[in-house]
Amino acid sequence: MKYLLFPTILILTLLSTNNAQAQFTGPSSFRTATTVSEVIEDARRLDRQDALVKLRGFVVEQINEDEFWFEDATGRVRLEIEPQYMPATPFDHTTELVIMAEVDFDLLDGTEIEAKRILFASEYDALSEEQR
Repeated sequence: MKYLLFPTILILTLLSTNNAQAQFTGPSSFRTATTVSEVIEDARRLDRQDALVKLRGFVVEQINEDEFWFEDATGRVRLEIEPQYMPATPFDHTTELVIMAEVDFDLLDGTEIEAKRILFASEYDALSEEQR
């Protein structure tokens, strides 16, 4: 009898577990779209909070292998793009992008954003509000 009790409890537990999977549809951890000047002004706080920001603009120049200058109408900031986040489709300085990035502030080096996701602006505009 003792030997049947454990398997019975185990089977009942496994059968009663709900295996339904769903997608999170609440607010994103990314701040709403912001500007380069806002990021630079608030960089120290954003870095302390590990905040993620969305920026819309252009990669205008490559500094080295994984660092670039990113620019919008309000200013310019260094952008780090690790190879895994680099878009598969080539782009140039005239291609408008939406960058989701983490802000990195260093007293000596200044402000840098580290890309976590890059979309072409046309792709981003086609997404639903929940997908953004």
